[in-house]
Amino acid sequence: MFLEKVEYWDFRKYKSNDDAPGLIVKLQKGMNLIVGENDAGKTAIIDGIKLLLGTLSDDYDRILETDFYTHDGKTFSEELKIVGYFTDLSDEEGAKFLEWISFTQDAKPSLKVTLKVTKKRNPNGNEYFDRKIYGGDNNSETVIDSEARQLLRAIYLRPLRDAQRELRPGPYSRLSNILSAHPQVGESGKQELLNIVGKANGEVKEFFSKDDHNVVQLIMNQLKTFYDKNDFEKSKIAFNVSEANIYSILSRLSLDTESVNLGLGNSNLLYIAVELLLMRDGDDYIGPRIALIEEIEAHLHTQAQIRLIKHMENNPSTQFILTTHSTNLASSINPKNLILLYNNQVFSMAESETLLELEDYEFLERFLDATKSNLFFAKGLIFVEGDAENLLLPAFAELIGYPLHEYGISIVNIGNTAFERYVKLFSRSGDDWIELPISIITDVDIRPLEYYNDKGISNKVFVIEDQNAFQQIVEELEVDFEVDFDLSDEDIPYGTVFSTIKKLLDGFGLQIYAGEEQLDNKVVKDLNKEYIEELTRIKINTIIQKYEKYNANSKTFIAPEWTLEYSLAKSPLVRLLWKSIHETRYKAPYSAINKAKFDEINNLFTDGSESINAELAYNVFKPLNDKVVSKAIVAQKLAIEIGNLGNEEKEQLKSVVLSNKYTQYLVDAIKHAAQINEEKVEVDD
Repeated sequence: MFLEKVEYWDFRKYKSNDDAPGLIVKLQKGMNLIVGENDAGKTAIIDGIKLLLGTLSDDYDRILETDFYTHDGKTFSEELKIVGYFTDLSDEEGAKFLEWISFTQDAKPSLKVTLKVTKKRNPNGNEYFDRKIYGGDNNSETVIDSEARQLLRAIYLRPLRDAQRELRPGPYSRLSNILSAHPQVGESGKQELLNIVGKANGEVKEFFSKDDHNVVQLIMNQLKTFYDKNDFEKSKIAFNVSEANIYSILSRLSLDTESVNLGLGNSNLLYIAVELLLMRDGDDYIGPRIALIEEIEAHLHTQAQIRLIKHMENNPSTQFILTTHSTNLASSINPKNLILLYNNQVFSMAESETLLELEDYEFLERFLDATKSNLFFAKGLIFVEGDAENLLLPAFAELIGYPLHEYGISIVNIGNTAFERYVKLFSRSGDDWIELPISIITDVDIRPLEYYNDKGISNKVFVIEDQNAFQQIVEELEVDFEVDFDLSDEDIPYGTVFSTIKKLLDGFGLQIYAGEEQLDNKVVKDLNKEYIEELTRIKINTIIQKYEKYNANSKTFIAPEWTLEYSLAKSPLVRLLWKSIHETRYKAPYSAINKAKFDEINNLFTDGSESINAELAYNVFKPLNDKVVSKAIVAQKLAIEIGNLGNEEKEQLKSVVLSNKYTQYLVDAIKHAAQINEEKVEVDD
């Protein structure tokens, strides 16, 4: 049997509404890794399950006033409730819980377990918490007896655990609790231990009566001198050893490895291994195998974290419910095993809950690395297609007064334009909706006329604007063709201008067998500024529509012309951009010869840099487009240049950047991710 779902009613931050629970957590067999920012509610989920089921090591959990929902910290609800739903019961489990089970529509047994805690007062007026655990449906629930409850208990590892202390001897030793509860010790094993210690106690008692070390006789001889002859009997003594019990025996034990000075990390692994002893294997095991572990990464280095989580993920017989703040762990398992907490809501990433398909999960498992997986711990996300945006945006956000770190925004560098899978990860198949704001920043990738003039391409070019245009060509013309190779949606070159029909066919991976002349007539276009602008409008609409169909809280922000850098070359940032390009290109950027090259373009900028013509912008951008300099290095230098500006310069630049159409898309993207809603400002051309 496994825990399929848990409901939280007026428990901590989860307020119930209209006879509906404040939170519903859907769980899977095997691995369940709960992720989310601090104070998202991860611990509350674990604590609720622990209160409902109890623990195999018999931890006692007190119910506190703060476990009840409150909206103001003063007035608390009068009752809380936690409900767990178990499915996949074996015949033996069905028999053990027969009194409380119900049956699904396909006649399979299921078990509903409910913890109800109600505030009450005794006849003396003292308040107490009435705590009961029921089994069965609402109309037939009865109290679950202690024997059945014992079968439901889970393993629990607390956060910030002191593994070394827990494995040391003492009256409250965690090791003694675990060993006492372990089934392999059993009642016969405990009795055997008592017999061993009892025999040892007798030998200790006899030890002090032997002639070689008869301390008892020495004490008696001394004591006789303290009594008169009539009281000699009072001087007779004997050593007694206190009666042993199983808890005193086990509390004397510690667990150590043969390694000397074991560090915290290895001690933690040893402690986890000891805890998992309570979850014995075997087909005869009755009840759920549930392990609740908070902050499993505590004291472990990256590789140890990954080995541990992989071991658990490959152990399907145990249902692991873990919490983590580790991006390494979040990126190391299949995304379908993740549970995202955001804004007091919980979202399972299971296949049935998202719009991701099997191949999407496989893709994300390959490419969702530790850097990208920080998306599960953010208040807002910005997806970018390359290193340049990734390096520049934090400095740009600082400039306009919205530092990303202050708004909990993470930048995720996809490394290409394949944003769709990441958007689908936050899109739901049901009615729930993830409010996490996502900004997609991408290039329009339509080259300006100046590019074609520079490359000697003029007059006629060949273009298929979008998918609709392609379908129309296929339907209107009798074209016999086949696709030579598969292209992903992101790679199909809609809107790309080709200088020949052959290059267009190669770009689309098409092999034409008949009707090539008809196709030529349909895709040939006159190359001019107006047509470039039309292509840009078509491409922008196509990109926006592509992501609008998903129900994620995402918006797409597109460079108004060509690329990020080309748009910046037309913006108030052009002076700093040109400086960054020039200093990246030359080892001695301000030697006499190189300074002349710098000044040749720099002197063409107007004082306000508010109006850059297309030809000048292209000349600024050309070294980047021709790959003479690295876009990433230029972006890094530009970010440094922005950061080095004085306060007055920053304020002046900020005022023009906020109202410039070539930087407005970046401003809007940051505001959306930061959940800042302002009326749109008129932008300057």
